[in-house]
Amino acid sequence: MGLSDPEPLSAIVMVDGYVVGAARTRLYQEQAERGSGLTDAQFWEAQQPVLEKAMTSGRYPVLASLSEDTFGSGFDHFEFGLQRILDGLEAFVARRTGG
Repeated sequence: MGLSDPEPLSAIVMVDGYVVGAARTRLYQEQAERGSGLTDAQFWEAQQPVLEKAMTSGRYPVLASLSEDTFGSGFDHFEFGLQRILDGLEAFVARRTGG
């Protein structure tokens, strides 16, 4: 791949850090659900009045302009982030190898 010896190891550490961070976030979400007795959906439903007030206040125009499906579960944030990391590694290797 045209990388120096430490660079593949660094790439592994980077991907591992991303995966471990995502797993930790999921664990925290599960702990919060167990501790509060609320599912993620129930938590966000309870927050809706406060969020609606904030979005109509005019203080957060960019956030308020986002479509409602932006916050839905239909988008795979983990996959998106992992692909960007891999895209960056691919670009790095391509620059290093000239193609």
